[in-house]
Amino acid sequence: MRGKDFLGAFELIFNVTGPKRDLERFNLYATAGSFVISLALLGVVLLLLRQELAKAHSRHQSDKLREDVEQITRHDIKTPLLGVLNGITYLENYTTLNPDQKEMLEDMRHAANTGMDLISRSLDLYKMETGSYEYTPANVDILYVCRRVAEDLDELAARKGVRLEALYRDRPLTREDGLTLSTEENLFYAVLANLVKNGIEASESGDTVALRMKSDGEFTVAVHNPAPVPESVRADFFGKYATAGKLSGTGLGTYSARLMVEVMGGRIDMDSSDERGTTVTVALPL
Repeated sequence: MRGKDFLGAFELIFNVTGPKRDLERFNLYATAGSFVISLALLGVVLLLLRQELAKAHSRHQSDKLREDVEQITRHDIKTPLLGVLNGITYLENYTTLNPDQKEMLEDMRHAANTGMDLISRSLDLYKMETGSYEYTPANVDILYVCRRVAEDLDELAARKGVRLEALYRDRPLTREDGLTLSTEENLFYAVLANLVKNGIEASESGDTVALRMKSDGEFTVAVHNPAPVPESVRADFFGKYATAGKLSGTGLGTYSARLMVEVMGGRIDMDSSDERGTTVTVALPL
């Protein structure tokens, strides 16, 4: 165009038949390839999912079998222990015993009763894990229980050369001190005795294991010993089978303590460092 005058035109023609055919073929192959790859990936995912489901089912069956075996074993172990206790009672009542024999029978009775208590406690822990434990609280003088724990474990501490002290409101706990809580006495005794025993076993000769009690909105008892918890188990201190440095340790002590404290409606915490040592604190509602 020049102004309003038409001078002429150009017509450009391109033959795109070949490239278009190649592009359509490429798109077809790409779509088919993507579909095949998607199917392959879906098959792999389904296979892995099936394997995981099979593993989960196998673990479930294994756990159920283990629980059944444990329950049967606990039940069956009680029978011979009852026979031992009955035999001890018979010997005490119908035979003549010298002092050494009486002392030996008393030790046997204590060992058998301890075994019965452990079996009963393991059954209780199983019920706590499965949520079937029946918690039956009653009014308990909680300071009396703390004093019992300290007195019962004082001999163990003395054998290790460890000093055991019990403080209530930063002064020595006395027989006149009392505080009533609604809880299960045996449950709290088991928790505190376990924690104090752990503290004693972790201490060296000359160390002090302290029980510090106070009541301020809630009742708390803190068990402190100078030894730090190994770093390898600090993060999972209350986990099942968490243990380090104890040849006879099962790793169930602090785990069972956590279960029992939770059943009592309380909480349990641990603080440990090389500088401060280890403090395990149990708090129960007043």
